[in-house]
Amino acid sequence: LLTDDAELMQKIASNPRLAAGMSNPKFAAAMEAMQRDPVAAMERFRDHPEIGDFLREYCGVLGDHFTELGKKQEKEAARAKTKAKKGEGAGGDMGPLAEAALRRDQERKARGEAEAP
Repeated sequence: LLTDDAELMQKIASNPRLAAGMSNPKFAAAMEAMQRDPVAAMERFRDHPEIGDFLREYCGVLGDHFTELGKKQEKEAARAKTKAKKGEGAGGDMGPLAEAALRRDQERKARGEAEAP
């Protein structure tokens, strides 16, 4: 999550309009208002085109960021599911000796041999 927050902050910092707006008290107040009540904030600042443009751009960057996060989470869930199907466990952190032992046990069971004492 911290990496994701750092990525978001980097996106904001690399956007000239957002970077400038972050240091403007008027824009900061607009962002706070958006956090409390987005509809009321848009209504309150509708006659301030520069703030409206800033908020739309900020919301666009946030939207893109959270869309990317969702895609990352879907990929991770798919990887975990694939690993679980392969018998690698949820964490996928099984070492080579454990994997070899598991494979030998599966082969033994496939041959119908009894479990070793």
